[in-house]
Amino acid sequence: MNALKSAIFIPLLLLFLSISSFSRAPQEQKYFYAIESRGIICGYSEFSLQKQRKAGQKFLVLDHKLLMQQSGMGTSFTTEFFTKIHLDPETGHFFFAESRIEQGSLKLESKIVIEGQTAYIHSGQKGQIRKVELPPDVLLENPLYFPHLINDFKGKSPHTKKYQTFDPRDEAVHEITYTKLTEEKINLMKREYHAVILDRLNHVTGAKLRIWIDSENALLLKIKRHTHSQFLADAAIKENLQHVNIDDRIIAKAGVNIGDYKAISFMKVKGTLDPVGNWITVESLNVPGQSFQGTVKNNRIQGVFEIRHIKYGGQNAPAFPRDYSKNKALHKYLEPEYGIESHDPVLREQAEKITQDAKDSWDAVQCLSQWVDEEISYEVPGGVTARNTYDQRLGECGAHSRLLAAFCRAVGIPARVVWGCMYVPGQEGGFGQHGWNEVYMGEAGWIPIDATSKENSFVDSSHIRLGELTSQSMSLNPEKMEILDFKAGAEAMGRSDESEAGEMYSPYLGKYRGAKGSFKILFRNGGLAVDIPGKMIFQLNEPDGKGRWYFKIMPQAHIRFEQDSSGLVASADLYSSKRLPKKPEPLEYEDNIPLKYRPYLGKYRIPMRQMDYTVVFRENNLAVYDPTEGIIPLTGPDSEGMWSDPSHRSQISFAKDDRGLVKAMIIHSIEKLDKIVPNISILPSLLPPLPGFPY
Repeated sequence: MNALKSAIFIPLLLLFLSISSFSRAPQEQKYFYAIESRGIICGYSEFSLQKQRKAGQKFLVLDHKLLMQQSGMGTSFTTEFFTKIHLDPETGHFFFAESRIEQGSLKLESKIVIEGQTAYIHSGQKGQIRKVELPPDVLLENPLYFPHLINDFKGKSPHTKKYQTFDPRDEAVHEITYTKLTEEKINLMKREYHAVILDRLNHVTGAKLRIWIDSENALLLKIKRHTHSQFLADAAIKENLQHVNIDDRIIAKAGVNIGDYKAISFMKVKGTLDPVGNWITVESLNVPGQSFQGTVKNNRIQGVFEIRHIKYGGQNAPAFPRDYSKNKALHKYLEPEYGIESHDPVLREQAEKITQDAKDSWDAVQCLSQWVDEEISYEVPGGVTARNTYDQRLGECGAHSRLLAAFCRAVGIPARVVWGCMYVPGQEGGFGQHGWNEVYMGEAGWIPIDATSKENSFVDSSHIRLGELTSQSMSLNPEKMEILDFKAGAEAMGRSDESEAGEMYSPYLGKYRGAKGSFKILFRNGGLAVDIPGKMIFQLNEPDGKGRWYFKIMPQAHIRFEQDSSGLVASADLYSSKRLPKKPEPLEYEDNIPLKYRPYLGKYRIPMRQMDYTVVFRENNLAVYDPTEGIIPLTGPDSEGMWSDPSHRSQISFAKDDRGLVKAMIIHSIEKLDKIVPNISILPSLLPPLPGFPY
């Protein structure tokens, strides 16, 4: 879900909180701030300030490191942020800033240079530079001192003032208002400070925070946000950090289990949310396919959504390619922007290749969406930018959506990324932060699609749209989500799950047990379903010509039933597959490795696990190095190109591109299940770990 990424980066807004002028240059010193969430110290900020002179020019150098430890969606990750800022000691404005973000496999760099009233943003990717024109009164903020706020608010009665502030992460000028609350004494590090307390509201992203500033020297004392707080501390704060779980910031339980969420054609949801990412109004929530009744106050949403997304079938689709040069309203959706590098020659070449046989723009979009769906693995954290996602072949929903938008724009199809939330399956069901795409199809308007959810030509009607992706700092912050009504195929609110199965389905019903636990096959919504206790109920498609019952929401898994000698269903085999993208790293081969094995060697990323399997050459064949199990020898390949592990319950194949280069390893497993009648035990995972390949 894409949006987890945004929740991760919310603390980084601290980097550029404000200053317009210094009454005097600050002293050379180190400063430490603790980051706390739910009573857990999960990170810190460290600042180092030095005075420097170069070519007769005096300036301040502010080094900043931020580290934050979080967990979400079953994985733990650490975010590290490094920046160096050059400040004018007379005005306090920064004129140079370079930063680096490291988060799992993600590594991003950027640099900003201010010349006159122009900001030059270097993306750190092949010399790409973007220019942003700045208004005359813009604030070029630094993260540590706030003399302009002390000048404007200290000793004065409560009031509000607006500022135009440059936000480097969004590469844009934002309107900010500060409102003075009061002045009071605050104790930090066994010392008493006199603080000016202000509320800050961003009128572009909706972000809200409260800030405490030392009235004597304009030093930052404390910041409190919706999700966490930061406060002045000492160096000892760097020790004994803990991970804080952020699931409830991006997922809200709804208490309704829907077996086939892709079949949702109508949904009515009552919600309370306080999102960050767009400035939201009642009018902005009423869009094609979605209506809203309720209130929005300073981005806090309370009300009822009704969603009916009508599937578009490509009727009267624009020609491909199509000239939109005369439609100025669409130009912004054809141009590159942060994270959507549609001008990148590698992305452009790939997009043109994917769409070379497209008959119209809709056909081209589906080709591009299917490529992203099949080639980009899901991983949190990961991806972020389109080019980084393409290179690593992995990312979360935002990464998928940015890459698809870049592909579309590269071949002249207007596209944008939107975000909000969607229904996510589970025993209690819920709504999770998510990002997807809208593509322009002429007279049909903007059509939503979701490559991350394998909805390559539509979105189901659980997608609640909050707005276009306009900020790099996003968080859903749901407080309560309640499903009032829904329809998903034959399933509907208040409808009984069970009915007469009939002769076609009755032979399969019952309890089954495998090595990892047990579950139940039941009749639901006019077909078979798999009930995993403590997890959810998965609806199955009707069997294909080979007797394979595929999971509706997971086409990488299916079940085949086996009969005994009397013709009764006695067992079932659960088949599942996992695609691991190959990491694009150069390799040096030993002379004794045969040429036919070399293309397969290398590291393959395990999504959601922050680890790799490594394919190596051992004992005249391939083997897999598992960091937890060691070397696992393989036998094969067979006539279908499959290698097997020693248990012969797992097989491995490799996917290649049209140049014959290996791009992914696919692990196939079979779980044997016997039909039983006893009590049900909880099956830990629908897709069981492969013997020798735990993931």
